[in-house]
Amino acid sequence: MKLMGRVISEGKARGEALVSSRPLSFYGDIDKETGLVIGRDSDIHGCKVVDKILILPYTRGSTVSAWVIYALKRRNLSPKAIILWGPADPVVASGCLISNIPLIDMVRPKPQLYVKSGDEVEVLETGEIIIYC
Repeated sequence: MKLMGRVISEGKARGEALVSSRPLSFYGDIDKETGLVIGRDSDIHGCKVVDKILILPYTRGSTVSAWVIYALKRRNLSPKAIILWGPADPVVASGCLISNIPLIDMVRPKPQLYVKSGDEVEVLETGEIIIYC
């Protein structure tokens, strides 16, 4: 299965999907020391974003989110890529850009219809997303 989205932060990545049906905030919902999702309202609470292809509807903002993304990357705890089916938040976009993490938004058709946590996913520099089944 192939999906297509808008490239915000270029790059290629391939790995295991971690899919949430709820938005996440990098500040408050993810522990920057461990990469663990700590937000109690999250449907992926207790999962690690480390080396995952993180798939979300959108992110909830905080101006600190870019710093948290960068801190995760420096500690080798960041996701390999982030895929959003809604629009990217400018703060998260800047965090991905300075951290060299691929970010694709406005993905169609909506990935939550085709991808589940544990599936292997590849993100290409063109904004194409390949789901391996």
